[in-house]
Amino acid sequence: MSLGVFNSAAFTTAGGLTFGAAATIEVRKEFDGQLATIFSDVNGTAQIAQPGFVADAQGRFKFYAAGVQSGYMITVTKAGGGESWTLRNVPIGTAQYLDAVSIWNATQQDRAARRARHFAALNYVF
Repeated sequence: MSLGVFNSAAFTTAGGLTFGAAATIEVRKEFDGQLATIFSDVNGTAQIAQPGFVADAQGRFKFYAAGVQSGYMITVTKAGGGESWTLRNVPIGTAQYLDAVSIWNATQQDRAARRARHFAALNYVF
C-alpha cells in the first residue's frame, strides 16, 4: 500500500507569524468528522495515535493517509491551548502525484487491456 503525504509547519499569529513548537495536530475526515487513521510512513505500517499528535520543536509535522471523500480537516492548536487554526477539505492521497492527463491515460490503457482479454477469451471459447 502506498499513501499520500501531508507536510506542513504549525504556526500561530497572535504576535505575528510564529512557528508553533509542539503544537497539537488533530486530523479528521471532512465528510463525517471522525478522527482519521494516519501514519508516519508511506506504507501505512506505523500508525500515529490521535489525539496526541504533536509538531516538533520547529513546528513541523508530517503524516501519511489514504485519500477520502471531501478530504481532511487538520486543526493545529498552539502548545498550551488558546489559538488554533483549521485547514478544511485538504486533499491527501496518491492521486496528488498525477495530473488529469496521466489519470485519463492510465484509465484508457486499463480499458484497452480488459477489452483485449475479453475478446481473447471469446476467441478461445469458439
